[in-house]
Amino acid sequence: GTASFSSFFSEVTGPKEQVTDFLAAWNATNRGGWWAIPCDQQGPPLRFRIQGRDYTLDKDDLIVRDGGECFLMIHGLDDNFWTLSLPFLRKFYTVFDAGRKQVGFALPALP
Repeated sequence: GTASFSSFFSEVTGPKEQVTDFLAAWNATNRGGWWAIPCDQQGPPLRFRIQGRDYTLDKDDLIVRDGGECFLMIHGLDDNFWTLSLPFLRKFYTVFDAGRKQVGFALPALP
């Protein structure tokens, strides 16, 4: 598949059918365009394979807490590609190398 990167969007976006399956696995409910889940609920991670390596977004990477509710930061679109936005860019250190036309990722080193 194809992916793009955006620091503009707060949600990961992807093909509607794949995102719908992911949200169903979480039993998420639509609340005005936002996908709500109980904060103590567990569900599958969101994995991306990029250049032969797996990059995983877990629940803590994908949710925003608002009071006693949690919302998954993912949205389905009628496109056939993923946009790896703030949830991905917050977790993985990302280097854009325009000269070599490549992108690199790593987990940040913790002190």
